[in-house]
Amino acid sequence: MSQKIQIDNENNEVLLFNKEKHKWEDGTISIQAIFSAYYYKKITGYNIYFKGTDKKFFYKKESVLLLNKVKNINIEKQDVFV
Repeated sequence: MSQKIQIDNENNEVLLFNKEKHKWEDGTISIQAIFSAYYYKKITGYNIYFKGTDKKFFYKKESVLLLNKVKNINIEKQDVFV
C-alpha cells in the first residue's frame, strides 16, 4: 500500500538528509517520483525514484522533508534581518 506524492517544482521542495555530510540537501529536481511507504498501516518513509534510474531508494520518514512554498516576497526595497 503506497501512495504517489505529487511534486510540483514551482511550489514544492524535497529536502533529503545526507548522512555522510550531516546536512539537508535539495533533491527536488533530481526526483522522478516519490511514494509514501507503509508498514503495518503506518507511514515509515518514502520510496524515491531518481531521474535516470528505475531503481527505488528507501528513505526513512525522518530523512525527508516535503516543503510547500507559501509565496515569494520581493525584498528589493525591504530591510532583511536574520
